[in-house]
Amino acid sequence: MAITKVTSGVRDLGTGEVVAGDLASTLDLSGKTVTLAPASVTAHVTQTDTTSVEGAIALLGFRVSANGSFAKYKLVDQIIDDYQDATGINASASTNELRDNTNFYSGTAAGAVISATGGAGAASNNAGAGGVGSGGASQGTGGAGSAANTSTASNGNAGTNGGAGGGGGGSGSDAGGDGGAGDAASFSGGGGGGGSDYDGAGGGVQPGGAGYKAGGSGGNVGTAATDGVGIGGNGSTYGGGDVTQAGSDRKNNGGGGGAFGGGGGGAADPANDGSTNAGGGGGGIGGVVIVYTDASSNPQTITRFTGTSYTVPAGSTNLTVHVIGGGGGGTQGGTGNADGGGGGGGGGHAKTSEYSDGGREVTYSVGAAGAGSAVDGATAGSGGTTTATIAGVAENLTLVSTTTAAQDAPTKGDIVLTYSNGLGGSTWTPTTLTSEGSTGTHNIAVAHNVTLISTITDPANMAYRLKTLNQDASKGTRIHAVSLGWS
Repeated sequence: MAITKVTSGVRDLGTGEVVAGDLASTLDLSGKTVTLAPASVTAHVTQTDTTSVEGAIALLGFRVSANGSFAKYKLVDQIIDDYQDATGINASASTNELRDNTNFYSGTAAGAVISATGGAGAASNNAGAGGVGSGGASQGTGGAGSAANTSTASNGNAGTNGGAGGGGGGSGSDAGGDGGAGDAASFSGGGGGGGSDYDGAGGGVQPGGAGYKAGGSGGNVGTAATDGVGIGGNGSTYGGGDVTQAGSDRKNNGGGGGAFGGGGGGAADPANDGSTNAGGGGGGIGGVVIVYTDASSNPQTITRFTGTSYTVPAGSTNLTVHVIGGGGGGTQGGTGNADGGGGGGGGGHAKTSEYSDGGREVTYSVGAAGAGSAVDGATAGSGGTTTATIAGVAENLTLVSTTTAAQDAPTKGDIVLTYSNGLGGSTWTPTTLTSEGSTGTHNIAVAHNVTLISTITDPANMAYRLKTLNQDASKGTRIHAVSLGWS
């Protein structure tokens, strides 16, 4: 009788008791789980290498992003950013990152732009105001010139925080004012002394102010005025020691402003004891001063009042740049006015912070000196603005992206980036980038199927970090676009 049901005596079958021939040709295993040892499975399909496809998808994403002017955007398990803006970068975690408006990032130590306006020219017997500095680490104001006076005129004002000195006022019948002081340490000049109609006790020649270069002295009825010291510190027409004037015509002039940026002194009243052509002193020209320590540890001071640029030698340190605006000219008093002329204002001053690196280019424009005036009641010339731009230099870059939430906790990562000029709060997986040719204008670097070294748990946020490690003035690697994928 056939056995149809096993109810007792159940035991494990020994090896070999049931062989393939004992089984039916067809087995119904629906609803069952069959587990096979990996070694017992023979692969019949070669695994496909998708590396080139992944790179092509990333490059296609770059092109789509650029054509649509999109910011960072997310695909499924992938983000693409070609830096149309800065929204995909974590600025607080990055260093030396500078986004160019043509859509790439590079490592750059920032430069600066500083400027200093010139002193105002004196108007009739009124004083000219000082110029002002802007930008950089410190700013100074030029000293105002002194207004003229019927008797003894006041001295020109000293510059503040590095500003140049203002010119002294001219006198109607007595002593003119002394020139205001500049600041030698800031390379700003002193103002010119005011012209005087008096050469007796208590009067006489009025000295120019001290500074990087001193202002010229103001003249009186017996002594001609002098130029300020330094390039551009001469009196303009009818001012300072203007040699185009004959004899007594120079004797009541205001002194010229000293370089850099000193204000010109005001003239004496020409209707009294002095020349009928007495003129105010011209202002001192503006200037740019570049101070650094060279690669041999020698201090260098480069003064510039002409030209447009200077490149600080590579290997230099302790770089500081100063700018001083041009000095304003002094003038003579108005027709029938018993007062003398007012003094011009001193140029403003600004300087940068100290930079530790050389190789920077300094481009600049220098403010002109304001011309003195010998015309009754006319306003003298104002000094020009001096501006300097200190270029940034290539530095090592750390570029960290913002995070993107993954749908599932990833274990693998892929990155594709394009670059030019050479290849240069998370656990980061280091990887070696390899070259995959170029897009035609940019090189391609990739790393595919990189195993993440840490287990990512909720929240599964993905980000990339790129570093350049040997940047200098001859390199300047530019990162144009990045695709980060994961699985």
